[in-house]
Amino acid sequence: MLPAISLLISIVFFCAPQLALAAQQDGELPLNIEADQLKIDEKKGSSIYSGHVKISRGSLLIKGDRVIIQTEKNNGLKSIQVEGSPASFRQRNDEGQLISAQAQKMMYQNHNGVLTLNQDAVLVQKQNTFRAEKIIYNTRTDIVQAGAKDPHKKDSGGNERVFITIHPDTPAKTEQP
Repeated sequence: MLPAISLLISIVFFCAPQLALAAQQDGELPLNIEADQLKIDEKKGSSIYSGHVKISRGSLLIKGDRVIIQTEKNNGLKSIQVEGSPASFRQRNDEGQLISAQAQKMMYQNHNGVLTLNQDAVLVQKQNTFRAEKIIYNTRTDIVQAGAKDPHKKDSGGNERVFITIHPDTPAKTEQP
């Protein structure tokens, strides 16, 4: 079983540097996974980690109650699903900027680079904060979409709202003579 675990982890996380969020140097560092339980199903191409799951590699940190990683035999990583109270994601990009997210449920689809956050979703990027019931972040194009899970469904307050806090860019300090 040990070769199966090594193979699955290698496939998943050597493909994971394809995430546009990933800092280049993170992909060269060792991967650390902590969980209370692990279940690997090679035939289905899945590994399920449960109980205080913590995945770290360099600046990357993913935490959740349950993490499901799906792989395809020839294509490597298919998706990563994280559930928690809340589930969280944090990583520095190649420019050194911290990008973080949290939600009750997160799903990353490798084929299109889309990170979907559901239920109490928060995305923080360059100090700017996006809050909504659902946030879709394309890691390849840097496009953020936010709103209700179902735009036709309204909560008891009447509307689903998106809350955004955008900080002004601060100019670089110039030295005084």
